[in-house]
Amino acid sequence: MGGILILLAVLLIAGLPAALLFDVRRSAGRLAGEAFLLGCGVVSFVLLGLSVSGTPWTKLSVGISLCAVVGVLAFLAAFRGRGLQFDPPTGASSLAGRMASAVLDIATAALVVSHALIATLASIPAIDFWAIWGLKGRVFFEHRGIDWRFLEDAGNAFAHTGYPPLVSLNYAFASILRGGWEDRWIGLLSTAFAAAAILIVRDLIGRETGSRWMAALGANILAPLALSRWVGTAEPAMIAYSAAGLLLIRRGLREDSFREIGLGAIFLGLAIQTKNEGITLLIAAALGIAMNERRGWRKVVRLWPAAVIAAPWLILKERHDLATYLTSGPLLERALGGLGRIGTVGEQLMLNAPSQQLFWAAALITVLIVGSAPRREKFLILTLGTQLFFFVVAYVITPLDVAWHVANSWTRILEQLALPLGFLALLLILEQLRRPDSSTKIAEA
Repeated sequence: MGGILILLAVLLIAGLPAALLFDVRRSAGRLAGEAFLLGCGVVSFVLLGLSVSGTPWTKLSVGISLCAVVGVLAFLAAFRGRGLQFDPPTGASSLAGRMASAVLDIATAALVVSHALIATLASIPAIDFWAIWGLKGRVFFEHRGIDWRFLEDAGNAFAHTGYPPLVSLNYAFASILRGGWEDRWIGLLSTAFAAAAILIVRDLIGRETGSRWMAALGANILAPLALSRWVGTAEPAMIAYSAAGLLLIRRGLREDSFREIGLGAIFLGLAIQTKNEGITLLIAAALGIAMNERRGWRKVVRLWPAAVIAAPWLILKERHDLATYLTSGPLLERALGGLGRIGTVGEQLMLNAPSQQLFWAAALITVLIVGSAPRREKFLILTLGTQLFFFVVAYVITPLDVAWHVANSWTRILEQLALPLGFLALLLILEQLRRPDSSTKIAEA
């Protein structure tokens, strides 16, 4: 366990200079969350760069390379005059408010600790860990670099060799620090991704409401949406990166802040490095920005950091012919043939109801009743709706059995949308409750 705690500290330190490059208003908690998420990205690019250069992974080579990259980022942050300056989202509050906030934060921390205990009870049992994310992490660790021959071997297609490597590379990094393969305490990494997302969401709620205890309440309510049950897979990281990216872009659009949008774009780029759904999420976000306001397409260009971050792996993936099952083969023919089974897809989606059904019903009803009024929420609504459409399209063009594909992925990928949707629904409810005429409007609705 001590080795994994060191890993989490290293990831936090590695991402801190990158986070400080962006001069945005944030609390210490949000800075820690962003630093951790960025640190995982920095580590993955260091290991990827060493593999491309043909340098074997050792504690020395990885340590020197990581220190060099972090040193450059720290120099750039210092050159830009970015210090450790925290900007809490709320001003002075009453003693009762501070006490309520403390109690709620303790309750949220208890949820995180409980998730960590469950995640590390034993070696990670998830089949996707042993067959995909963990398997590739161990292969890379023992090969002392990305084993391209393993990824190119058609016999290893079960491991989805074309999937992005960020999570597997961080598993390998943990084993490099430990000096041996790690398959139990590495579950804490899944909890850490969730904790980072919770810290970011807490800060953003506080800035929206101007209330410390509301920020703590919102974080406590939304925490279960970040604490994914898919420990050991890429899902916890994808939930964190997609939520951070979309919510920061949303705030950047409202504040017309290039830095907020740029930081959000970086997280969307890291989402592409985490799961293939990150590509469609970037497209959905671009469409959401373009349709958010008049001439909104002019702001789409601000997403360029996501494309830059995604490019190296996409180029390497093409170079080594690591196609995924959705993009391989006669895609157009499958799409045309899939039009005839739209009814089957719809039937299977209905048969495989998402988990946390009460949440989905409450969130969707809230957005439908209240969310149509505030124009400023158009970006999130359009982006989430477009990404949901892409999910359904994937089932239409899949070369796999539709029933099997939906049953084994639908409820899981929907969780990628839950946190930003929950954030939106919660803010809409709080906004209505804070209005003097809220009771009348809710009754009319």
